[in-house]
Amino acid sequence: MDWRLVPDAIDHLCCSCGLTPAEFFREYEEIHPFVDGNGRTGQILFNWLNGTLDKPVWAPNCWGDERRIPGAGAPEGDQG
Repeated sequence: MDWRLVPDAIDHLCCSCGLTPAEFFREYEEIHPFVDGNGRTGQILFNWLNGTLDKPVWAPNCWGDERRIPGAGAPEGDQG
């Protein structure tokens, strides 16, 4: 996405109703103008919306990205 469109895209996402935490996470990640962006913030938002901030789980791997695997403190199998 062109960086100039990011503010409007975030406004639109924040006004979206009825999205699951996984849908919100995917949309949020897709807005970022760089392929490797928003990972940590997206994980926090996913866990906040999912009600799992006290015991975080991995957000879904929506892109088949091998870098998005359990680790960095996430228990094996906790992939959302």
